[in-house]
Amino acid sequence: MTQLVDTVDQRQLRTALGHFATGVAVVTTLVDGAPIGMTVNSLCSVSLAPPMLLFCVGHRSQLHPLFASASHFGVHVLSARQEEVCEQFARPGRSRFGDLEWQPGLTGAPLLPNSLVTLECAAERVIPAGDHDIVLMSVQHLHPLCGDSPLLFFAGAVRDL
Repeated sequence: MTQLVDTVDQRQLRTALGHFATGVAVVTTLVDGAPIGMTVNSLCSVSLAPPMLLFCVGHRSQLHPLFASASHFGVHVLSARQEEVCEQFARPGRSRFGDLEWQPGLTGAPLLPNSLVTLECAAERVIPAGDHDIVLMSVQHLHPLCGDSPLLFFAGAVRDL
């Protein structure tokens, strides 16, 4: 029988939750005409009718105020062939696009090529939750799906199927 833990150690919790395999996504937006983006594994479907998603952004991230106040987002579910894109957008700092190609979507959000799934979303609400904010979004456009395998995050590392 499993013994219950009275207090939750943050490191142990992080390790435990790291054993929940998740997809990997990059969320992008425009700030003063410049594209910004970050890797997330907190992307979650909220509702099909109306179509809604959420992602989380940490309060300590320098991108937090930019994403918490953005109006539109590009959401890119990464394919197994996009591990370098995942790493590029997981780096610290504001400027993560570098020389990566992108194009404006129908909402103006910067869109990356070759993602497994690409959606354009509008911000609906930002909900404070502990040391993160939950950004609730409505899906405005779904772009054609790519037939690749997904990139996954499990036990502290990216993997594929």
